[in-house]
Amino acid sequence: MKKHKTKIIWGAVIVALLGLMYWGGGASSAATWEETDVSCIPEGHQNLAYHIHADLLVSVDGEGQTIPTNTGISSSCMAEVHTHNQTGYIHAESVDRDSIQTLGDFFAVWGEQTEREGYEAVVMVNGEESSFEYQFRDGDDIQVSFNSEGGITDNTATTSEDSLSTTSASEADVDATSSSASSNDA
Repeated sequence: MKKHKTKIIWGAVIVALLGLMYWGGGASSAATWEETDVSCIPEGHQNLAYHIHADLLVSVDGEGQTIPTNTGISSSCMAEVHTHNQTGYIHAESVDRDSIQTLGDFFAVWGEQTEREGYEAVVMVNGEESSFEYQFRDGDDIQVSFNSEGGITDNTATTSEDSLSTTSASEADVDATSSSASSNDA
């Protein structure tokens, strides 16, 4: 009887260990956003090595394009580059200090192409020409303009700064708190 009880205990221990290995904490850190190489943040806004923001304005032939609320956020993943509202206020953050997010990564998470047939893309960062390989820095002002042949070639969208200035004070306060907290955690 004692041998049988010992076997049951060892069997339960093995099953528990296998379960921990399969469903354990390490699995979430390796997750990536749908069909991209962008990592998911394992614990949301917790234990971040950095948390920065940039303003992004996208236009197609001069018409502002809305970036959807919660781009890069689902019930199972918060991508390292995402939005919380539709103002173009981009969050780039990670638990890994060496992780890098680019403008192209955000477009991949958004599900938008950086190359569009019949259009030329113009990327401006802080007033200087750049590319989709640009690595986000805190406070960046980024404008992406897709111009078709015969379309508007100006990089100023018709829905410009008004939409960017609608970021709520409460979101800015939450982000400032998150940045401070994550700095203290590092």
